[in-house]
Amino acid sequence: MTAPANAVPDRAERSLRQTLLSPGYRRLLLLCVLLGVPIALACFFFVGLQHELQHWVWTSLPEAAGYDTPPWWWPLPALVLAGLILAPIVTRMPGGGGHLPVNGLGGAPVGPRALPGAVLAALATLPLGVV
Repeated sequence: MTAPANAVPDRAERSLRQTLLSPGYRRLLLLCVLLGVPIALACFFFVGLQHELQHWVWTSLPEAAGYDTPPWWWPLPALVLAGLILAPIVTRMPGGGGHLPVNGLGGAPVGPRALPGAVLAALATLPLGVV
């Protein structure tokens, strides 16, 4: 009688197990957790802040002004305000507010020096309806 095929691990399975249990791999996993969790939390709070600002601009502010829904002209002052906020960010901060939209998702990555400008540009434009 022969043993089942999965009873004895083959060489590839042993190599995989050895790699997964190695101290170097565990250090790499720890590094991923130490970097990934704070970055994920920052992204979560950024998206939450974007949502709250968008809700305020397009729902709460028109209601406070006495409108049930935003009037047809409501996007115009929002876009002007976005432009007024965005102009100094693009002209004075490193990185010019992030990548050029004409490049689509391509182009060079945003460096660490340019990250604050890109975040502020996103906070200035996304809730106000520019993108």
